[in-house]
Amino acid sequence: MDIAPALFSKYKYVDPESSAIPANHYDTDQLLADLPLQYTMYQAYHQGEVPWWDPFTYGGMPLLADAHCNGTDFVRLLTYACLPFELAYNWTRILHFVLAGLGLFLLLRSWNIRFAICLLLSLTYEFAGCQAMSFQHPWIESSFLYYPYLWLVWDYSVRHGGGRREIILAALLLTGIFYSGSIQTHTYIVLFLLAFGLGYAGRAAQTWEKFLPAVIIPGLIAVCLAAPVLGEQVELFFQSGRPVALHKNKLEWLCGIASLAGIYPWGLGTFRTLDLSKFLGQCGLGFQVFVGSSAFLLAALGSRIKPASTIQNGPKRTACILVGLYLLILSGPLLNIFYVRCAPLAVMGLVVLAGIGLESLLENEIALRRAGWLVFGLTVGLALITNVVAWVVYPRVFPKAKQFVEEREPTNRSLDAAPALRVFQVENLPAEISFQNPETVLACASLLCLAAILFRPSSRKHPLVGIAFLILNLLPVLSFCYRYVPRQKMVLWHRLLAGGPEQQKVMAKLKGTVYRLSEIAPGQHELVMPGAFGHLYRVRTCHGYSSLRLANLYDMSRKAPDRWRLKAADWVYESKVRNQAAGVFAANGAPGLARFQWIGQPPRRFQVEDAALNRIRVKFETGPAGILLWTDTWYPGWQATADGRLLAVRKTEPCISQIEIPADARILDLRYQPLYLRQARWLQLIGVLGIGIAGVRPMTGPRKNRDLLRRSVSQHD
Repeated sequence: MDIAPALFSKYKYVDPESSAIPANHYDTDQLLADLPLQYTMYQAYHQGEVPWWDPFTYGGMPLLADAHCNGTDFVRLLTYACLPFELAYNWTRILHFVLAGLGLFLLLRSWNIRFAICLLLSLTYEFAGCQAMSFQHPWIESSFLYYPYLWLVWDYSVRHGGGRREIILAALLLTGIFYSGSIQTHTYIVLFLLAFGLGYAGRAAQTWEKFLPAVIIPGLIAVCLAAPVLGEQVELFFQSGRPVALHKNKLEWLCGIASLAGIYPWGLGTFRTLDLSKFLGQCGLGFQVFVGSSAFLLAALGSRIKPASTIQNGPKRTACILVGLYLLILSGPLLNIFYVRCAPLAVMGLVVLAGIGLESLLENEIALRRAGWLVFGLTVGLALITNVVAWVVYPRVFPKAKQFVEEREPTNRSLDAAPALRVFQVENLPAEISFQNPETVLACASLLCLAAILFRPSSRKHPLVGIAFLILNLLPVLSFCYRYVPRQKMVLWHRLLAGGPEQQKVMAKLKGTVYRLSEIAPGQHELVMPGAFGHLYRVRTCHGYSSLRLANLYDMSRKAPDRWRLKAADWVYESKVRNQAAGVFAANGAPGLARFQWIGQPPRRFQVEDAALNRIRVKFETGPAGILLWTDTWYPGWQATADGRLLAVRKTEPCISQIEIPADARILDLRYQPLYLRQARWLQLIGVLGIGIAGVRPMTGPRKNRDLLRRSVSQHD
């Protein structure tokens, strides 16, 4: 909430005493997109409506199909059904964290790792850097929370032989992933499957023969069960035509190396200061894989030493491959396909390796003095370098750093009106990377504790040593997550929702009407309805916030304003300079309605009402036949009926529709439903039948198959 009054000129009323420095400006996507979209979806669900369509941004576009809205997440649907909006919004995220940690706890316990280690490492995974860094993107954590459970089911299938129960559980878990994630996060299933298969089966063909059916059958069932959302996501992806630039940054190949800063991520800077990761086109590369400094090194150690139990061999290899895949992706053009959002896969691998490594270390009485000296030297080196840079080197280069940021500021579109924040970031670097930040002190303490454990095997026999070590490792992880995740007063939300003078001025004319708003401003922080804020105030806007943008009049009118001005909007809000508290709000000057225009003579009168998110009704007076030009964003799936007769909705360039209206038509009813929803429901029924068949069909020769599978796994280990 504090981002709005700090950075947006029309939202100072939310907190008049704002310092212009929000607690975390990285979470701006949560304010501009997630919160407004959730507000609309919550209301739609409670009104008995499926929010297939978003009428408030970009002249209308699919809502649930853009899976970044996280509108079909099972956890979210549960909280929305039971709680008021504010509680449901908060508890959805709380449950995401809790369920992710619980899954990893159960996974580690299944490999006979000690209870205390499992508990503390599952908390580490729950609050790891990637979970905090992706907080404004809920579809990431909501999708990944199923992976530890899926690993648990597949691990059991490989070790004991897959049966009906494992097939059903895997199918339901994969379905949860599909309903919670996006097109991009769905591809991470393939990465996880590849790592798991290579880790457990390797080149053992017999193990692959037993394992693949436990993957393919549940996968097909899950695709069928998730067909209504998958079909729409795929359709939107192809309709948007989003290009993938494989080489966005010449230095992108360094991202994998920079990720090794996860040992001590403050060395690259944080969200509260300058972040060196941005020179590589990313943010917080070290924190994306941050599981604690000592746990990071313990994971490296765990990849080298022999596991305490043979059942940990497959998990160990899988975890190593997950980490390796992540580093490989970040070291080449695949980064621009998978993004750093696949970091939870690597983090899961690191935590698993740390658990296996610590368990082996506590069981092993051999002194690892060379490793201990390496950890000790690394700790002293990191502490000295960062503190010397903070208090000796940086003060000398501070003027040049400040000048560099000021010169770059005019070209920075993401923070185009935040000079106070930029000054704070430049000045705050020493406090973030030095011992003035308690997180760095705790991290170094945990590293020294690891070094002591490596030096003295006798210390490992004490039952509290491992616990104390993991607590020290966990504390900086918790501290970073606590600082990163936003916590704001509810009064700020209520003020935001009520609207200030400029918002109320716009709402007085446009809220709940069929009129559309266009904005002209020198930057996004000058808008009166930034991002998806039209959802909060029920105002239809030409602009918006979407991961997959369709061809729309907003983009067309920016390229050719004179040609599309009259069709784009009915009202225009203009801010001519930066930090302008009040803009000019005026009618567009065009006769009639921008969204619907009659083509033909004589003109025919009509009235438009938006009955719901997915429905529009147009009432015609008597008159001749003609063509109704509909300037909302064209998209397949809209169906037009006039007095019970089906009418064709034809696309006309560049991105609008036209409908031929008969002379005797009185009421035109426009309804949106995903184009392939009917077929998807049949597939969903097939998926339900697949679950039923898997549940009742007897498995042939289960004992023989399981014995063969155990033997092949043993041979591979």
